[in-house]
Amino acid sequence: MHDIILEQEDSAHHCFEIEVKLESYSRESSNMSTQSSFSQNYCEFYSPAAENVEAGDEEELQCSAEKHQEIVLWTQKVSHILLEIVKIQQILDKNRLRSFQNNCFNNNCIPQISLSDYMFKIMTEARLEIDICIIGLFYIDRLTSCQPTFRINQFNCHRLILTSLMIASKMHQDIQSYFQVVKLFSLIGGVYEKELYLMEQTLLDLLNYQLFISEDDYSRYKYQLTCFQV
Repeated sequence: MHDIILEQEDSAHHCFEIEVKLESYSRESSNMSTQSSFSQNYCEFYSPAAENVEAGDEEELQCSAEKHQEIVLWTQKVSHILLEIVKIQQILDKNRLRSFQNNCFNNNCIPQISLSDYMFKIMTEARLEIDICIIGLFYIDRLTSCQPTFRINQFNCHRLILTSLMIASKMHQDIQSYFQVVKLFSLIGGVYEKELYLMEQTLLDLLNYQLFISEDDYSRYKYQLTCFQV
């Protein structure tokens, strides 16, 4: 089985970079032999239009930074809750923990990347909205209700959240191609496509295909996560 051994450095295949480069609007003229040509270039550089464009870039940069911080905050919240579930289940069912290692979500070893960093990587590179993060957690919570004997642990939580986020994105976010989505998530998540197909089908079966989330449930989850302090 292809384990998730992902480093926390930036991937060479990033599909999304949270960095906006400010363009330079100064245009150098190779021919400034006359006063009129110099004045023309001077006015072009300091024109109100150029200032407006530069201000727009700065605003876009600020929005990107705020979006980055928002994703960091939400992924930390969701990952913290999942890890708390792991701790509780380890305490309640310590003797049976190893018996749940033979399913498609398990790695042979605990991934080196933290769960929050792994979620952040998925959210940013797949360009997912915060709503998908909330719905992904909702699916996992529903899984614990539908399958009380299923154990979430440090060996399977990474693949489980990867699959849950992918399913949530298919259900609640516009996509172009089913196969392109699976390929994208497999590359980001560090798993083979055939493994991700299997994990998707397994999670759907475990959820009994109950993927609908009511507006009230979504609002409740979002409110609870908003109030949750990491």
